[in-house]
Amino acid sequence: MQSKSGTHTSIAQSESAPGQKVNESLDAEWELAALDVAKHLANPEGRRSRKRFGMPLDQREALTRFARIAKLNERADFEYAFPTFFPQVFWNSWTYSPEAPRSKPIPFWRVWQRLLLDAWRADFHPDLVIQLNGILLGDSHLAELPEFGKLRCIEIQPVHDFQRAVAAMGASPWRAKFCSKCGQPFAADKPQRDYCSDACRRVVHQMALRDRWEKYGKKWRQRQRAHKVKRRRAAAS
Repeated sequence: MQSKSGTHTSIAQSESAPGQKVNESLDAEWELAALDVAKHLANPEGRRSRKRFGMPLDQREALTRFARIAKLNERADFEYAFPTFFPQVFWNSWTYSPEAPRSKPIPFWRVWQRLLLDAWRADFHPDLVIQLNGILLGDSHLAELPEFGKLRCIEIQPVHDFQRAVAAMGASPWRAKFCSKCGQPFAADKPQRDYCSDACRRVVHQMALRDRWEKYGKKWRQRQRAHKVKRRRAAAS
C-alpha cells in the first residue's frame, strides 16, 4: 500500500487477542509505509519544513491571508492564490456541535479559522498547535478479517503546507503579531516587525511627522528665521 503524492497509506493494526499470529505481509506493509515517509522527508521540501525557525514567505502570506478571510469572495481569492495550501476536503467539509443538536452545520474551514485566531492571540501555545494540526477530516475505521480478527485502519496522511505553517508558528511564537495600525493578524518575518505592510508603516510614520510638526514646528520656524537674519547681518558687515 505505497502512498503516492497527494494520497495516504492505510495500514491495518491488529486488535486481536494476545498471542495470535500476525501475517508477515503486515510487517511488510509497515516497512513500505515507513520507507515512503522517509523518502518524503528526504526531499528538499521536507528538509525545508524541518527548519525549526525557518518559515517560507509563501507560508507566512498564506496563513496571514487565511486568518483575515471574512467574505466568500475573499475565500475564493485565497483558493486561487494558494491552491495547495489546504487539501480540497478542507473546503468541502461541514461540521456541527454535538452539544447543540438544533445548531446548523457550518463550514469546517470556519471552525479551523476560529481556532487559528485563538492560537494567534495565545502566541501559538503548544497545546493549541497540537489541536490545530491534530484535527483529522477522515476517521479510522474497523474491519474484520478471519485470519486477523478485528482490525483498525491507521492512515498515514500527507503533510500539507498549512500544517507546516502552524508548526513554524509554534516553533517561533514571536511571529504571531497583530498590526499596530490596522489591528489585523499577520505572520512576522522578524521579532521587531510591528506593522503588517508598508502601507500601514507609512501611515504611522506620516502621523508621527505631523505630530512632531504640530508640537515643534513653530520653534523650528523661529529658529530658521533667526538663522537667516544672522547670516544676512554677517554678509552685510
